[in-house]
Amino acid sequence: MKDWTIEQLHDLWRGRGYTKKEAQAKAEKDFKEMHRKKSEAERHQIMQEMLYN
Repeated sequence: MKDWTIEQLHDLWRGRGYTKKEAQAKAEKDFKEMHRKKSEAERHQIMQEMLYN
């Protein structure tokens, strides 16, 4: 999975037509989600999706 920076996420959301404030909020939320510690069950689910999709 690509390791996004917060700036890249912000640009992505801006490109989708969001305001600066909205884009910043969404970028921060996405960044936190990507870098939080995932539980064993979540990692298993992600691996299953990658294998079968």
